[in-house]
Amino acid sequence: MTGASPHISRVSEDRRYELSQISELVAQLVRELNAGGSNVGNALKPGVSRTLISKMASKFPYELTSELLDLYEACNGLEERVGFDDFLIGFRLLQIEEAVGMYDYLMEQRGDPDDDYYRASWFPIMWSHSGGVKAVECAPIKTRGCIVDIDAESGNSIHCVSIERMLTTIIQCWKEGAFFADGDFVDMDDEKFAEICERLNPVIPDLD
Repeated sequence: MTGASPHISRVSEDRRYELSQISELVAQLVRELNAGGSNVGNALKPGVSRTLISKMASKFPYELTSELLDLYEACNGLEERVGFDDFLIGFRLLQIEEAVGMYDYLMEQRGDPDDDYYRASWFPIMWSHSGGVKAVECAPIKTRGCIVDIDAESGNSIHCVSIERMLTTIIQCWKEGAFFADGDFVDMDDEKFAEICERLNPVIPDLD
């Protein structure tokens, strides 16, 4: 794919059309990260096959969404530590192995099966050092594919309606200066961030 980062895997000819949206968005995000002075784009790990993704997530009780599979085919999260490693401010993108391990840990901590703080159908893709998690809803319900923001303090809510919307929003935040590199850290303009999020995500459904 022209202009793609060498760190992003190329897809086979028969998958190129199907993967074009998510893989192109990942490649576009890498370009924006690099242009903005972030080293995160160059630390994205090469994507992995659907066979490996399915094998790694074989114990997950729900079918992974097509966007989730496309994301991990395009890139397998971030290397362990890359200085400031914010994929989304405060969050790092988990490798598929880390995501599976995080899911197992959250299920162990859940205790009561009826506890709604973390649902069995939520597959984690991002983690914050403060303990926050962003996960993809994989249950066959109307919010399937939505990104759920899991926060013990402020409560759980839907962050974006899809991985595509999430990537598009992050890209636009870098383009418009809502996110920017500040020395060894990535910082943000709260007002710009809120405006972009509202503009690109005008309708956010409630959790089912």
